[in-house]
Amino acid sequence: MGDCEENAHYKMPARHEDFYTTWSFFMCCIAAVLAVVYVIAQGALGCRPASSRPSKVVDVLQGIVGYGVVPVALWGAANSLGVLATSQQFLGWNFTQSIQFPGKRAEDGAQLGKGKPAGAQLGMSLPFADAVFKDNFVVHIVPGLAAFVVLLLLATGRNGPKVNRWFVMLAGFVCMLLFLALYLATPAVDENGKKYFGWDKVKYVYNDPQPWMFVTQLVLSALTLVIVPSCLLNRENPWATACKSSR
Repeated sequence: MGDCEENAHYKMPARHEDFYTTWSFFMCCIAAVLAVVYVIAQGALGCRPASSRPSKVVDVLQGIVGYGVVPVALWGAANSLGVLATSQQFLGWNFTQSIQFPGKRAEDGAQLGKGKPAGAQLGMSLPFADAVFKDNFVVHIVPGLAAFVVLLLLATGRNGPKVNRWFVMLAGFVCMLLFLALYLATPAVDENGKKYFGWDKVKYVYNDPQPWMFVTQLVLSALTLVIVPSCLLNRENPWATACKSSR
């Protein structure tokens, strides 16, 4: 394998909250909670005699669930799936330029594969590789699996007739735009106090990635926001569903 630099480390921003992954992780947690609320709401409010008319309270709850809970949970899940895809691309095409060496190699601005003598090879230590793979599983793969469960929970539910699938779809895209705008508008701050916004923030946090690496994330998220409301959300009113035992 060649020389192994035991002190090699991944170049990270000064603050963990500058990672989009951090934002995405908490968004996924919110989506999971909302998906559970959605399922519980169906069980609590959907079981009543068929002859009864929905109360004002049920109408309000139906609107909150359909127009608020579902789009936010949907976006949280779609975003985590997109982050999962992009993170694995980073491991393949953005990893080497994100590794930094201490000491004299750092003084030369050397990174893995750069600034080394002709014919020399550099390798990572097993503890370093182990830490990279574990972090990838925890912060990328686990939220992606959780997002899949959230979508399954949403797919088991049914939107009421007043909740339009097109509105849910549109609200999901609005959530996406607001989330991205908020992330890009929130400054990342380096060790010297310099602030980065927009694409400069992305370049600083993720070590100057290529723009095409984010295409998969955007496409996968957009497809999820379109397919789930179009195919997996039923128009039947859950609040008007009669329990056989109550007849």
